[in-house]
Amino acid sequence: MVHSGASGSAFPVESLPPWLAFFVEREAIATQTPVDLAAVLGLATISTAVARKAEIQLKDGYTEPLNLYAVVALPPGNRSRMLTDCFY
Repeated sequence: MVHSGASGSAFPVESLPPWLAFFVEREAIATQTPVDLAAVLGLATISTAVARKAEIQLKDGYTEPLNLYAVVALPPGNRSRMLTDCFY
């Protein structure tokens, strides 16, 4: 598993669907970027794909769209642009 290097544990890649976990881990290795970055960008991309197409019903008569707002910030020179280009 690739770790982010930040304090605390890395993103729980095992909680992602197998196909996305595979892609996230391989992209992090290929671009030498934190797995957290690939995972968040992957989830944000999927969120964009399902926007206005899926909702979750929290209780009777109350639904919310499945939107995810993600912000990724890394210091300059961390190759984040390489990975951002893969997803967008």
